[in-house]
Amino acid sequence: MSVSQLKKDIKNNKFAHSYVFLGAERYLKEYYFALARDTFTGGDELNLNCTVFDAKTMDPEELSAVAESYPVMSERRLIIINDLTHTALTKGVYETLLFLTSDMPDYLTLFFNYSDPEYDPFKVKVKAKKEEGAAKGKKKAKDEEKKSPAEMFSELYRKSLICDFSRPAERDLTVWIKRNVEAGGKTVSDAAIRRLITDVSRDMSVLKHEIAKLCAYAPKKEIVPDDIDAVCITTTEARVFSLGDAIIFSRPQAAYTITDTLMRQNREHPLMILAYLTSVFSNLLKLAAAKNARVDLELAKKETGYGGTVSNALRMLSRVDEGTLKRLVTMCRDADFKMKDSRVPPEVIMELFLAEALLLTGARS
Repeated sequence: MSVSQLKKDIKNNKFAHSYVFLGAERYLKEYYFALARDTFTGGDELNLNCTVFDAKTMDPEELSAVAESYPVMSERRLIIINDLTHTALTKGVYETLLFLTSDMPDYLTLFFNYSDPEYDPFKVKVKAKKEEGAAKGKKKAKDEEKKSPAEMFSELYRKSLICDFSRPAERDLTVWIKRNVEAGGKTVSDAAIRRLITDVSRDMSVLKHEIAKLCAYAPKKEIVPDDIDAVCITTTEARVFSLGDAIIFSRPQAAYTITDTLMRQNREHPLMILAYLTSVFSNLLKLAAAKNARVDLELAKKETGYGGTVSNALRMLSRVDEGTLKRLVTMCRDADFKMKDSRVPPEVIMELFLAEALLLTGARS
C-alpha cells in the first residue's frame, strides 16, 4: 500500500513529510529510494537543499538547525537519515526527531533509509541487563515507564509513509526476469527461470547481475537451463540439492561430478556437503509425510524450510519411498560420524558414502 503511494508521489513529484525505506528486497528498495531522492533534488548530488546524516554520528543540534533553515531558491528541503537503529537512537536524537515530526514545517521532507535488509525498527528487541538486589528493585519503576525501541520508533514514524520492500512473489519475480532478459536481447524458457530462482537466488540484485551475464554469454537466442549451469554462480545448497537428485535417481556420473566440483572447485569440506545433503533428505521426508497426510505442500514447504520447488519435490518423491529416505538420512549421519572419528580421509569416506547411496537407490530401478 505505502509502496504504491510512494510510486504515485514520485510520478507526481509531490511528496509527503516523512518516508521510511526498509525491507528484505534491497534492489527494489535502493531503486525507489534513489528515484525518489533524484526526483526530489532534480538529480543534483550537490543540491543545497538535500542534507544526508549518518544516524551513528548525527548531532541532534545540527539536525535541528538544518531542519529549521529555509530552502535555498526552492520551495522544499530534504533530509536523509541513514540507518537510524535503536543503538543510534540516543535520548537527544529521539527528542529532536519527536519534536520535529510532531509539527513538520511545510517545506521539509524526511527520508529514513535502512541499508540492512533484515533490520525492522518496529520489531527490534533488546535484552534487558540483569540487575541484582536493591538495584533491581529501584530500577523496576523506571523500567516500567521506559519505552521499548519498537515503541519509540512507532511514535517517531506514526505520521510516516512506511515503504516496506519485501521479496516479490514468484509470479512477479518471473515477470521481472522475463522483462530484464528481453531488455538484454534474449528470451528465456520457463525451466530456466525456475532454475534461476531455485538454484541461483531470489535476490533481485544478484539476479540482475546474473541475467546480464546470461544475455552476454548464452550462445543462442533463448536462455535454457544448461546456460544457467554454464554461466551462473549457483549456491552450495542448490548444488547439493542437485546431488541429492542425482542420488535419488541413481545417476552415478552426475553425482560424482557434482561432488568433485563441490570439493575441488568450491573447496567445500565433505562434512559441509553431508550436512546440506542430510537437510535435503530430511526435508523431503517431512514433505512426504505432509503429502501422505494431504497437507497443502506449499504450506509444508514453508514450515519445513524446504528450499526447492514443490514440483521438484514431487518428482523426487515419486522415485523413492519414506523408508529409502530414512535410510539415506541414516547413511548421511553415519558418514558424518566416521569423518569426525576416523583417520580415513574425509574425501574417501564421501566416495564410499556415494557408492553405498547409489547402490541403494539403484536397486529400486
